[in-house]
Amino acid sequence: MKNMMIFMAVIALIFGHVAGLRAQDTANTAALDISGFSALAISDAFNALKKPEIIMDEQVLINALVAAFSGRQLDAVEFAVNVLRAPRVVIDNGREVNRGLDFFIAKRIFRQYPGIAIEVLKREYDNAGGVLRCNIIEMLGSLNTDDASVKEILASALENDTFCDIDFSEQEGVSLRISDTAYNQLAAKNKVSGVLRTIGPAHRVEDRDRNIEALRKNINR
Repeated sequence: MKNMMIFMAVIALIFGHVAGLRAQDTANTAALDISGFSALAISDAFNALKKPEIIMDEQVLINALVAAFSGRQLDAVEFAVNVLRAPRVVIDNGREVNRGLDFFIAKRIFRQYPGIAIEVLKREYDNAGGVLRCNIIEMLGSLNTDDASVKEILASALENDTFCDIDFSEQEGVSLRISDTAYNQLAAKNKVSGVLRTIGPAHRVEDRDRNIEALRKNINR
């Protein structure tokens, strides 16, 4: 009984600490001034959105996006597209740099302004190379849309074996192709049974192709 009481006291302390942290986070978020974001250049506003106190709170991030880009939504979307022109991981002065946070903010801009984003991404896709096409496929697939043209692009991309990126020597397996990226988006949306949930570099090309063909047959029924 004594041990149980001690256990309950510890749990109460833990929950009290967590509640205190949440209250502190809420207070910090409430004090965050985003009113000046609209006066920033698009690139500066984009970088300002990366602040932890913004990206860790969904509603604050939405408010910050609106504050930063209202009246210049197209400029924001086009800037976000430019982020996609380079791979998520790049080599800078011999050092590997992960641009995942840039991609996260770009994706949130597309989700905030889906109508504009779809039109711009579709326009860019037609003349894009492998890196940009793969990134566009990922972004289009992340949008919650019933746009038939988006579905058509994703489906047709299943037949494109262009590689998304150059191989880094330390990377294991074979880099993803446009078809693999499209598969990952469509498999998640269509919830097809009997196929891989996602395709990664570690999967053999033969296994990828077999799953892509099974998915293609399923969505064409």
